[in-house]
Parts: sequence; structure tokens; C-alpha cells
Amino acid sequence: MDSKGFVAALLDLSFSEFVTTKVIKILYILLLVMIGLGVVFGVITGLIGMFTNSFLSGVAVVLFSLVGGVIYVIFARIFMELIIVVFRIAENTSEMVRMKKSDM
Repeated sequence: MDSKGFVAALLDLSFSEFVTTKVIKILYILLLVMIGLGVVFGVITGLIGMFTNSFLSGVAVVLFSLVGGVIYVIFARIFMELIIVVFRIAENTSEMVRMKKSDM
């Protein structure tokens, strides 16, 4: 498979080049940043709640924010890996077909 440039792959109407495998790292980083911001927001909200409302509810919000952040990172990683696996299967399958045709 000849490697096209990113813009050329985006504009490829035959979809012979996969763009997803090139942008998945950026998407994962964006997801991590969004999850991190959510955790920071949750911790700050919990800390504020500790001193303004109930102390225990503030502690619960902080703990759920931290545990939820870890769970979201795990699921984000699994989801991204599943996407990459599907695209690698497609690439390997097309390579096998191409090799089979060249043997004939």
C-alpha cells in the first residue's frame, strides 16, 4: 500500500488509505485531556462541597471523580485499541488478497 500524505488520504474518495490509524493518537490524547479536565473539575467541586455542604458528600465526589477518571481512561484505551485492531485486520486482509492475486 503506497503511503499517501495526510491531506491526500483525507481527500481520497476511493477510501484506499485509512486516516483513522493516523489520527487515533491525537484523538486519544484529546480524550485524556478531556477526562483530566473532568477529574479536575470533579475534585474542585468536591473540595468546595466539603467546606460548604456536607463534608462526606464532598469526599464522595472527590473519590468518585478520581475512580471515574481512571475507569474512563481504561475504557477509552480499550475503545481506541479495538478501533486499531479492526483497521489492522482490514489492512492485513487486503494485503493477503493482494498477495493471493499476485500468485495467480
